Amino acid sequence: MHVVIALLGSIVTILYLLDRLGVDIGWLNPFHWMHRRRWSKKFDGDPIYAVEEPMHVAALLVIGIARLDGDISAEQKQSAKDQFET
Repeated sequence: MHVVIALLGSIVTILYLLDRLGVDIGWLNPFHWMHRRRWSKKFDGDPIYAVEEPMHVAALLVIGIARLDGDISAEQKQSAKDQFET
């Protein structure tokens, strides 16, 4: 039994020292790993897939079409806002 306790103590000590040295040991926690993976997929993903309302998708398309010719002028921006407010 004392061998098992010594082995576990040495593993914990090594992991603690690695953490203090700046080595990422977060991969040992599966819940933290899953949380980081979900966050990175959400952060690195295409923002158009995060849009849920159809009105926002329509606004995105209108602004995208208006930007085909270059930057949007103040008049174009105001007309797009007026269209979606009505």
